[in-house]
Amino acid sequence: MNADVLQELAAQQQQHGKEEGLLSYLNNFRFHLPGGWSRELTLGCWDVPYSQLGSTAHFSPKKQQQTPAQFYNFVDHALIAEGIVIPSHLQPFVGAKDPFFKGIRQDMFALLTLVFPGYAHLRDDGYTYIDLKA
Repeated sequence: MNADVLQELAAQQQQHGKEEGLLSYLNNFRFHLPGGWSRELTLGCWDVPYSQLGSTAHFSPKKQQQTPAQFYNFVDHALIAEGIVIPSHLQPFVGAKDPFFKGIRQDMFALLTLVFPGYAHLRDDGYTYIDLKA
């Protein structure tokens, strides 16, 4: 696993605690998962490179050259490669806008713990923190 990812996560967890550190570190990565909110936002421009979609200069050159369809194919492949299957009881939290409502923090933590290896896989493939949280 990417040493930078482990150091970044450890720094967040040292500052905020184990649970809050993971929640803040993976931030909006869950929106890129199957059924995620970011996927819905890009449906109208599924085959347009990110570099042509406006304010995407903060993305890595790798992501800028890809279309949303290509990017989400990589996300799906990373989950498959890591053997990650999101159980149906956690699926609603992929698109939940506010993970801080009482009663869902534990489910959100469980979801992000489950998908963390997929996130790390994508970082190993050359995606940046910004690529995966924006």
